[in-house]
Amino acid sequence: MINTEKKKEMFLAALIDSMGNISESCKAVQISRQTFYNWIEKDGEFKRKVDEVNESLIDFAETQLMKKIKEGDTTALIFFLKTKGKTRGYSEKPDVEVNVNAEKINKVQVEFIE
Repeated sequence: MINTEKKKEMFLAALIDSMGNISESCKAVQISRQTFYNWIEKDGEFKRKVDEVNESLIDFAETQLMKKIKEGDTTALIFFLKTKGKTRGYSEKPDVEVNVNAEKINKVQVEFIE
């Protein structure tokens, strides 16, 4: 029988191999999703390692996006500007900030920020 710490190591390897797919990783190490979520809740180091895997996947995706932009992919360029260039006006819809006063819940003030 494999101990919990070894299963956690195996899960992290499977998470990398599956490009972050939790269900696939759980199946690979024969645990339930609930077991995974219990580990996340109770083991801060394990959660940190899962977060690191997810951050590395975002880094990978950003690298792939930048490659597409360098190749002249207009769709990739537009996506980049809509997400990273919002502060320069590259957005189709305005950001909306909602402030709610908990004491006067029947009145909500909506302020549009440009």
